[in-house]
Amino acid sequence: SGMKENEADSWELVNPWLLDLRRRKVAVVIVHHAGRSGEMRGTSKREDSVFWIIALDDAKKNTDDKRGARFVTRFTKASRNTQEEIPPYEWHLVTDNANGKVSISYEQTQTQEVFMQLITDGVTDCADLAEEMKVSKGTISKWAKKMMDAGRLKKTNRKRYEPNDDSEAS
Repeated sequence: SGMKENEADSWELVNPWLLDLRRRKVAVVIVHHAGRSGEMRGTSKREDSVFWIIALDDAKKNTDDKRGARFVTRFTKASRNTQEEIPPYEWHLVTDNANGKVSISYEQTQTQEVFMQLITDGVTDCADLAEEMKVSKGTISKWAKKMMDAGRLKKTNRKRYEPNDDSEAS
């Protein structure tokens, strides 16, 4: 595009055009790659005017079936008009070599179980959990509150969590 992705000023040249398209009710999809951290590279300015950001995470490492494409979609930014949290989904696309047809399957991932397993495995800090699960610290806090309300988790201090041993008896 000729833009310098790390400079907010460069992005400011494109932003008015994108906002004009939005006012005209034209949907725009921008595909961007992540850096080593797993987050979008460059300026965060591009995120200001978008309704949604969807991250794709490789899911092949979690399965024995390595055929086709397998990934998890996560909304890292949902529109403020979205009433409920949007769960992550795992997608699997496989091409049948005999007829060329592509089969697509998907299922909601068990985010809460992954979250609890990480805590059981010793990842108890909010920031570490957020980094591991590639979500915001705010999302981790929401999940932790749900787990605490369900009696499955307790907070040991400001940002550390541990499984609630009392919940195993129930």
